[in-house]
Amino acid sequence: MTFRNEYKEITEAGLRQGAFLWITHADRVPPHIGISLDGNYFSLQVHGKDDTEVETIFRAVRLKKIPALFLRLDEGGFSSERFLAVKNEYSAISEAVNTCLVPILDLYGIRTSGFLLPAFLKYLEEKGQILAYFTLNLPPDFTGIKSYSLEDVTRHLDKIKHAERPEHISSRGRAR
Repeated sequence: MTFRNEYKEITEAGLRQGAFLWITHADRVPPHIGISLDGNYFSLQVHGKDDTEVETIFRAVRLKKIPALFLRLDEGGFSSERFLAVKNEYSAISEAVNTCLVPILDLYGIRTSGFLLPAFLKYLEEKGQILAYFTLNLPPDFTGIKSYSLEDVTRHLDKIKHAERPEHISSRGRAR
């Protein structure tokens, strides 16, 4: 995904209604991916999951100056019942659920292993599911989501697994 100049900066209030794909640490390999629907944020982590109000995560992103992209999604892509079911089905990243993208792919009925964010973004664009693009804290030299492999994701997750404490965006005083 290449950076577009027509991205607008997002506000906390703007995230309370509708469906959004959250790409945090957008300048890193790999970025972290979460999703929100009508003010409820969900993302899978190595040591659990974030299942909270968007305000909690947005404030952490803003205060920690985490580079982030937000894609407003067509709400017809999945139902609120499916969103709730997926949130309840997944509890943490594991060998079977090998990336934070897996539950989001499941929302869209995609069960292909090894499907990474760049391919998912292309899928969303081709299906007309992206309604708008927003940013927060992107560095001036940001040019888009960098290419990466499943091995890059695995190495990153292994590093987190072996860290002393779990790393969540909403954790106080710890950067990801």
